[in-house]
Amino acid sequence: MIAYANAWSVKQSKVMSMTEIDSILSDLTPKSRKNRQNLVKLVIFRLATYCGLRVTEMTLLNMGDVHLDCEQPFVRIRAETSKGKKCREVPIYSEGTVNDLRVWVAIRLEMGADPHSPFLVSVSSDALGKRFTRHGARLRFQSACKVLGEERARGLSIHCGRHTACSFLLHRQIPIAIVRDLMGHSSLSVTNVYAGAFRDRNAMRYSLD
Repeated sequence: MIAYANAWSVKQSKVMSMTEIDSILSDLTPKSRKNRQNLVKLVIFRLATYCGLRVTEMTLLNMGDVHLDCEQPFVRIRAETSKGKKCREVPIYSEGTVNDLRVWVAIRLEMGADPHSPFLVSVSSDALGKRFTRHGARLRFQSACKVLGEERARGLSIHCGRHTACSFLLHRQIPIAIVRDLMGHSSLSVTNVYAGAFRDRNAMRYSLD
């Protein structure tokens, strides 16, 4: 891989291992089928860790931005919601992520959502249907990570999901220019700081196919 000048680097502790991802999904998936609160946590975890979305991008998603019934499912990040003010499309390669998002979409449609409605909303009785704030999404992500232990969960912010997604794509030798565009980075040097951060010996099992 070509070397690009960096001003900073990503600590390996900020990138989740395959074992940690498995633990979180194994804990949340069965719970999500019984409780909508847990489904919301699962969807937020998926959007961060498998799609690499920034917290602002995911909380500002509308129903019409999530495209699941096409040959290559994707999430559209509108220019006004992205950090770089550029529209981009993020493919969803994980079948598990597509399936979980479909479950959530069905619930949103039952709630009367249309293409202009917010995608991520509260399912609590006191705030039902209200768009998630960034703080609310961050809290749900950390709650999803509690199965890893309180200390580890405190060290994992929602942005660590994005770190993990980007690091894994580079680990799988996806061209750096493609990863830059998928992540919405401003330059190749920003993307390059993630090279080598995903060092889990079980990383090849982290499938996005």
